[in-house]
This record gives sequence, C-alpha cells and structure tokens, in this order.
Amino acid sequence: MAFVSAPSHVRTPRRRRVGVPVAIAFALTVAALVLSIAAGARHSNVAAAEAKMQKALARVPQHGVLLGKPSAPVTVYEFPDLQCPYCANYMQTLFPKLLAEDVAPGKVKMVLSPVALLGDGSRWAALAVVAAGAQNKMWSYADAFYYNQGPENSGYVTTGFLREIGSDVPGLNVNRLMVDTYTPATRKRAKALQAFARSQGVVATPTFLVERADGRSELVVGSGKLEDAIDRALAASGRKSATNQNVE
Repeated sequence: MAFVSAPSHVRTPRRRRVGVPVAIAFALTVAALVLSIAAGARHSNVAAAEAKMQKALARVPQHGVLLGKPSAPVTVYEFPDLQCPYCANYMQTLFPKLLAEDVAPGKVKMVLSPVALLGDGSRWAALAVVAAGAQNKMWSYADAFYYNQGPENSGYVTTGFLREIGSDVPGLNVNRLMVDTYTPATRKRAKALQAFARSQGVVATPTFLVERADGRSELVVGSGKLEDAIDRALAASGRKSATNQNVE
C-alpha cells in the first residue's frame, strides 16, 4: 500500500496552495509594472511642464526679487513658502496665465518674498531661492523647486536636492548658488524679506500684496481672488487686464 498513488482529491488542494501564491505574485508584478509606467508618464509630463515654464520665464526680465518690467504700474508682492503645496499649485496653474497676460506685456511686475512657516526645510529653500536671485534667477529657481516639491517637512530639502533643483534652471551657476546659499549676505537678505512679510501681516501662504501706482495696496490671502485684485489695480491705473480686453 505504500506504493499506491494517492487519490486525486488529496493532490488537488496542494496544487491550489502552490497556484494561488504564484497567481498573486504575478498580479502584483503586473500591478507594479502598470504603476511604474504610470509614474514614468507622470514624471515625463511634469518635466515637460517644468521645461515649458523655464522657457516662458527666460523671456521675461528678472532682477533680484523682481520679475517683469520695472515701469509696470501694478506691483504684486508674492509671499510663498516653497514647501507649501498650495503655493506649488498656484505656480503651476494661475501663475502661467498672469505671466503671459499681465507680466510679459508690462502691466504688472512681481516681487518674490519667500517666508519659512513650515520648518527647517522651508528655511533652507528660502535661502537657496534668495541666492538664486543674486544671479537674477530667483523666479526660475522657485518654479523648478515647485515642480519637484516633496511632502512638507519630510526631510527632502537637502543640499543635494537644492543642487539638483539648480541644475534644472538654464543659465544658473549651480556651484556659485551653493556657495551663496550659506553666506551671511544671503541670510541677511532672507531675514529682511521675512521681516517685510511679517510687517504686512503674512501668516499663511500663498499671500499676495497688490500695490497700485498711487501706492494704495490690497492684501490677498490665497490665490482665489488674486486676479480680481489685479484687475482692480489695473483699472485704477488706467490699464485693462487681458481678460477684460477679450470680453470687450
């Protein structure tokens, strides 16, 4: 009896125990492959969008914290925390429209005044973007940072990360950037920008200060009402936004 084959119903469960793990492993492999392909597509799309914005910014004059023509009648001060996801969302959605319709034509100039509300990562990011301003690449660096932004306060803002972001900015001397990031002059400049933000009552990001040609200003918290504030400032200066021109 020791040599008699076991009944088929005894072997069947064993085949099932072997088959199920193999099927699960195969399914997981396929799922991982799909996710990998999707992640690669997302990365490709982000890289393309980042490159497009870098080209758009390269066509607009930058000088230190300033973006646009100095003669523009309306000034928009932007107070961002570079770790803030809402700031990144604004930079990738509304900002390109403002750049094309208001800043590039010379109706609006923008001033970047970074703050550090979310922790040490924000502080190092602010120092790096101020250092980029010394090469007139402040806005370009901020844009590249946003497109590669990680989860806030997750420790991703390292020296290596800041250097990598710099390499995404055309014309930026990355070695000089890294040296300037840690200089007393950069710290002093960043501290002055933060002090200015506090003097305007900035406690959340992004916050904007829209200043008219006559010196009157309007504080806007969040980007939802920013376009309306700019339109009012342009109207007060005798200029019209591109949106109003299209409507008429």
